[in-house]
Amino acid sequence: MIAAMASAADPRSGGRGVFSSGVCLGAACQVVSDNYAVTAGTSMAAPMVSGAVALLLAANPALTLPELRALLQAGSRPLEIAPDVSGREGGGMLDVAGAFEAATAPLRGPLEEPDPGASRLRAAGGVVIPDASRSLAVQLWLRDREGVVFDAALARLRVEVRGGELRSPLARTGPGLYTVRVGAPNDAVDSLSRLEVFFDEQPFASIELPIEASAALPVPGVPGVPRAPRSDGGCAFQSSRPPAGVVAPALALGWSVLGAAALRRARLRFRRCKS
Repeated sequence: MIAAMASAADPRSGGRGVFSSGVCLGAACQVVSDNYAVTAGTSMAAPMVSGAVALLLAANPALTLPELRALLQAGSRPLEIAPDVSGREGGGMLDVAGAFEAATAPLRGPLEEPDPGASRLRAAGGVVIPDASRSLAVQLWLRDREGVVFDAALARLRVEVRGGELRSPLARTGPGLYTVRVGAPNDAVDSLSRLEVFFDEQPFASIELPIEASAALPVPGVPGVPRAPRSDGGCAFQSSRPPAGVVAPALALGWSVLGAAALRRARLRFRRCKS
């Protein structure tokens, strides 16, 4: 993202900071002009999104937080370079003009149709977890041939899930933006889940998501405490507490060892400073 750059932060004159953080090669490669430079990260994204929200509120102070979020997502654009996993695109690229377009988008008539090529269907993750208590959000952005937000009545849309389960019905979450949640049972036998969207009962868009092989693996040395699978194929500890009566001495010991090691390093640093 491009932002204003103070003269003291200009890396060309020895300034150090976010504009000399190594986003690209070269001491001044992030500099766009004498007053602007480019960088990345949440510290850059947060003020951009905050500014977009401020503009929307200036136009309509009555907007609520869910409505603001829906407008930002509904008006977003896809990434110019598609990521290796579509779920990493998230809600898309911020488009302030698109958010205002969504805010004023009319409900399209029955003779109008969205364009499949300009619309997009994205899942929040790369896989479906075979776990009855978990689900994956899938969002649909409708656009017309000109790429303009296409807001349609929910009754014109229908979804089918094969190789998985529909966890929540399709819902309109914003102008031209629709969300559905899918999942898979614990004993899922299919390796692939397919969600298909129909518009006016005609096939419109579809997405295929692999179902992860296992839903609950035991933690070594701690009977009865499951591990939750991650989308990258690894595992992480469940956030819930172990069953009553189950103690995890290995974990407690691990924390004790780490704590002792950290204390020892701190004492060594203190001794070096004194000497």
